Amino acid sequence: MGAKQGVAHIFIAVENSTVNAGQEISCIAHLLLNEKIKFASLDITFTGRERLRFQGDGIKTGKYNFIQFKNSLLQPGQKEIQAGSYSFPFIIEIPKNVPGTFKANMKRFEAKIQYKVKVELRSNKELIGKSKSEIIVEQTFDQNRYSVLTNHAGTIVCCDCCRKGVCELVAHIDKNAYLPQENAKLWVSVNNGNSRRALSGIGVMFWRVIRLISHDNEVGVFKKCIFNTNVNVNVASGEKLLTGKEIQIDIPIYSKEIELDQCVTTVGKIVQCRYFIEITTDFGRCMSRIVDFEVPLIVVPKFIPPEMPSAPEDWHPVEMPMARFSSYESETS
Repeated sequence: MGAKQGVAHIFIAVENSTVNAGQEISCIAHLLLNEKIKFASLDITFTGRERLRFQGDGIKTGKYNFIQFKNSLLQPGQKEIQAGSYSFPFIIEIPKNVPGTFKANMKRFEAKIQYKVKVELRSNKELIGKSKSEIIVEQTFDQNRYSVLTNHAGTIVCCDCCRKGVCELVAHIDKNAYLPQENAKLWVSVNNGNSRRALSGIGVMFWRVIRLISHDNEVGVFKKCIFNTNVNVNVASGEKLLTGKEIQIDIPIYSKEIELDQCVTTVGKIVQCRYFIEITTDFGRCMSRIVDFEVPLIVVPKFIPPEMPSAPEDWHPVEMPMARFSSYESETS
């Protein structure tokens, strides 16, 4: 609990510190006063903010506030708070179309999308005590962690410009949204029936691409391979590996070198991060064109909730009325 000269102690307890965009967060502001506060104000502030910094043509920075909401927890006309202990429950509605929480701190760039709820107690505009807590927001996509099917047909061309037919690939993963530390299962079926070349191998690369836009509209793109592997398949000309014969590849959603717990999929205005699986094919030498395509994949946040401090032994607060606030009106255009 934050305090000034022992007059007041404030702590925000967040019931659901990780929520989806479009949902509600339930909080309680616990207040312990050792003396009466006159000309009091007890305000909550809910903010959503994007920040970035990267090396471009010089050092580039950017900031965008998409939520800046403030309201009072006191009853209309209330100007005093008697000494004692109080609990102020409140609910904040989060807009649907907001980006997900994100944090990346690399050598070449820094970026974050952060949500915070803060409570401040003032007496005659002088700050007496405050408390704040971070809220983890998961961006809503058209997902629900379902399987994704991706089809691709490519024409095979030899170095002497002779067409060698068409190879068709169909790829899907068991779900399109994963937590860090999970494994994605990729299935690839091959229709080499119209090809006159054997498919010798398939390459798989798991990519992360971060796109940052500075305040002067300079764009920084940072692409990183998280995982890669090559699989020998030896699919002969005219052969088909379809349902029941697919090639299965496990892709780890983690890296010893890269922290993914907070570096998740998000689409903000100036901070964007996406993940995808790139599939390439190997038809041997003298091939001037290969079949390659992408399978999108979503990484969702995995956060450990903060520890709550223990309440005092004599903590028997007065329960105040529930307050409900909508942060929709505070969205910045």
